[in-house]
Amino acid sequence: QIRWFAGGHPLGEATGHRELRVPTVAIGHPLEVHYTPHRADGLVGKTKIYKWDRKIVHTEPQILDWRILGDAVEASTLTFEYDYLGGQEGGTTWSWLWEDGTELETAANQVTYTLQLEDVGHNIYVKVVPMRADGMVGDPAMAVLTRPGSGPSPRRGGGGGPPPGG
Repeated sequence: QIRWFAGGHPLGEATGHRELRVPTVAIGHPLEVHYTPHRADGLVGKTKIYKWDRKIVHTEPQILDWRILGDAVEASTLTFEYDYLGGQEGGTTWSWLWEDGTELETAANQVTYTLQLEDVGHNIYVKVVPMRADGMVGDPAMAVLTRPGSGPSPRRGGGGGPPPGG
């Protein structure tokens, strides 16, 4: 049996696992692993306690698994979604840009942007700079939406046959 502890408190979700994904509650505490060997015939050995003397610290702020959601069509609203890692998030900034670096002012520091007529034909980028609540800044992340068009959004789904007129 394997049991994990942080600061003397059990990390219940990690019980029985040899590997630990360090939960936020462990930040600022040293880790302990309590290992009790069990044989197939039921004999239980003496519990050994392994202590790690260093306290767990936050990783640097990071943007993980980012994506732009929405249709690449004029007047559609795009949303930037992401997962954050690195302590309590605070002060993260977003910039929506064209491929030449021109910032789209109407979307400054917004997680959504509505495509305008002038965006048609440009790649749209989102630059996100993660920041932890204590002010530590991580590396920027970039996502791209390839060249929005104009006109109605394409239909979704269908019967699987060739396109009309095809």
